[in-house]
Amino acid sequence: MHPLLPSRNRFYFLQQRTNAMAAAAAAAARRFSSSASTVTIREVRWSHKFTIDGCKASRKFRKPVRYCSKIFDVAGCNWRISCEPNAKDGEYISFFPNHDHPAHSSCEDCSAAEFKFTLLDQVDRSRGVGVPHCLKDDRFSVRCDITGIKSSLHDDDGDTDDTAGGATANLAQVAVAVPPSNLHEHLGNLLLLKQGTDAIINAGGESWDVHRWLLKVRCPVLDAELQAASERVLSGDTYRCRLKIQGMGSKVFEAMLHFLYTDALPKIGEKEAVPIAQGLIAAADRYKIDRLKLMCEEMLCKRVDMDTVVGSLAVAEKHGCHALKAACVELLERPGNLKAVMGTTEGIEKVKKADCAGVVLELLMKQLP
Repeated sequence: MHPLLPSRNRFYFLQQRTNAMAAAAAAAARRFSSSASTVTIREVRWSHKFTIDGCKASRKFRKPVRYCSKIFDVAGCNWRISCEPNAKDGEYISFFPNHDHPAHSSCEDCSAAEFKFTLLDQVDRSRGVGVPHCLKDDRFSVRCDITGIKSSLHDDDGDTDDTAGGATANLAQVAVAVPPSNLHEHLGNLLLLKQGTDAIINAGGESWDVHRWLLKVRCPVLDAELQAASERVLSGDTYRCRLKIQGMGSKVFEAMLHFLYTDALPKIGEKEAVPIAQGLIAAADRYKIDRLKLMCEEMLCKRVDMDTVVGSLAVAEKHGCHALKAACVELLERPGNLKAVMGTTEGIEKVKKADCAGVVLELLMKQLP
């Protein structure tokens, strides 16, 4: 700037020069502007367990029947497993994955998915091969493992931190299929294999090696009886306490012990279901095992008929099973049923022996004109 210019002109000249430089910088920025983006590709794995219960019924039909699992999401795409239990004239059971395309879906990565089927709960292969030898209690389960690709596009012009939390946030969520708990199987094996037992219980002429630590938790009343037992027997290098239980059959105690270890009843034949359930109600009432008592009460309620009603009514009356008593009374109140029970000497003696004469007499009084 010329030193002889007036001060007002010098200020105007500086302002114009500044504006020109700003305009030039803006033009340069427009000429050299840039952008950046990143596509993140991740592998996503998903497992889905699909169980078919009742295969024999579906295999009776010649026409192929298809059953589908519920829809599950892998890499943003919907999948379901399809099963044809009577494929190829009943010679095969067919499984395959279906990719469901919703109308609004724009996913294209599912075309690169891989899948694998695994037969679960396999039965003994020594019995043979083929469909009949793959079924366990007329049901079987398969696991479908699907691997897909999930991609996401990110604008690198933003403030996302790709070195720490941002990178973690971009990871696709990996789904893991968690199998159901099999703790009951492990505890059942402890009882079966007699590993680490420290006490002996006799009932109905048979004996069982048991674990005191488990009985302390599952049945404190039985553990208290064990603790009070004075008899000690030598087993190996150590002495164990032995308890003799009176008034309980071996099958009933074995079923009760199975429940204490596995929280479930063992498999019981239909012919033995009623007497064992009646005995278990008495045992559960004696040892304060409420869940077992209710389970057996439910079993008996489903089996109340003219042959079992007297015995079940006696059990219900003695051990306070209100639902079972109501079911028995409902059956006896139907026209002709009470007369059929009390119409013979054998029936009367059966009622006396079962110790439920009071309830039956009350029902008779209600039916008098």
